[in-house]
Amino acid sequence: MLVFLAALLLGPGIPLALLYAGKWYAAKIPGEPMLAERIPVEVDPDSDTVVRNGSPFDMADTDLLRLVPGLAGGARKLSVLGVTLSATVGRSPFGTGHVIVDADGRVSVGSALPGTDRTGLKAVLPLAVHNKWVVLHDPGGPPNAAEVLLLVGGRTDTAVRQRLYDDVGRRLPELLTALRQRAADAGLVASTDGEPGSPSASTGRPRPHRTRSPRQNTPRGRAAMIPGLSTHSTKEPHATIPDCWLWRLGRRDVGLHDGPAALRTARGRYREPAARLAIRRHRCAQRG
Repeated sequence: MLVFLAALLLGPGIPLALLYAGKWYAAKIPGEPMLAERIPVEVDPDSDTVVRNGSPFDMADTDLLRLVPGLAGGARKLSVLGVTLSATVGRSPFGTGHVIVDADGRVSVGSALPGTDRTGLKAVLPLAVHNKWVVLHDPGGPPNAAEVLLLVGGRTDTAVRQRLYDDVGRRLPELLTALRQRAADAGLVASTDGEPGSPSASTGRPRPHRTRSPRQNTPRGRAAMIPGLSTHSTKEPHATIPDCWLWRLGRRDVGLHDGPAALRTARGRYREPAARLAIRRHRCAQRG
């Protein structure tokens, strides 16, 4: 009887244990040569392009000269230019493992799907991290500033590397904006309502929600509420709205001081690129 119960209990457990063991054994960053570069960048608010030292993001002659140590035979944990890459098997015994990216004090997103873990704030890469890149962002800093960690195979040629740089220039603005939004939703970004000079900071109370007529609830009607702004232009209203006004209109539309909600509203109703809206929000906070 005891033998039967033991077989009944251990029967399903033994195959699962073997699956976990096999997955753990294979969960390593491949031991192929890898070059790395960590580059500070910004997103230009006017053109939504990635800028490096005042110029469009591109490969420099001094890039990718650092060979990452510690990869011989594969690695479960690797330190790359201040960033820790850790291989993990995950909860499921099936499939393959992945790599978690940990950068102290920064949120991150990877270039390959799924991009982040469940929190949306920590980058996830496949085990084959070669020829991938990671966006690192300080949520306490400017919304358009970030760093790019490039992980490039040591045997790649110039054409492959250039394609990686082009990929960064094309995709980083959108990834950074979404990452900044998730950081704000998680409470990691300081609220602009607490800035000195803002109504909520001076009175300690939120502004009351203002009701408007149906005509005012259109983009042209909201634009007409701004002193000195002409609404007869054939362009979209956001083309002539000053930095702070666009952000504040978004806040009024939702009747909240919640920055993320206002950002989403202004983004949808004024057709403003997401990265540029984040810059406008930052400028408005600086001006009080």
